[in-house]
Amino acid sequence: MVDALRRAHRIVRRSGCVIDLHPTSDLATIEVGDRVIGHVQSDDAPVRHGAADRAIAAAVEDGVLAIERSERFSFRTYGDSARELATYIRTIWKTSRIDPPTLRRMQQALRRDPRARVRAIEGVIATRLRPL
Repeated sequence: MVDALRRAHRIVRRSGCVIDLHPTSDLATIEVGDRVIGHVQSDDAPVRHGAADRAIAAAVEDGVLAIERSERFSFRTYGDSARELATYIRTIWKTSRIDPPTLRRMQQALRRDPRARVRAIEGVIATRLRPL
């Protein structure tokens, strides 16, 4: 990612900006309704996402880009069922998964409250960078 930021520095006009969006290194939370059920398990997501933070810091330290603004927010991914959300996460989120005990708790919570929604909530950082 450091190379991509350096290329952006060469490509983006002085009046332009680079927008970086990446998840935080915190594990995503699984909720059913307003109840926390567990967390998304991942082999390497916290390491990969932490690397993005370090790449931005390196670009700033090297004097290539300056941070104009950075905001953290929550991004929610909803599923129509516990199994659908688990399948989506396993398929799309690279090395992440909902483990079997968390999936069972999700299904139990949905049986207790069939109108509840299942969701994964992940922290995301949006950073606006200005080329120097």
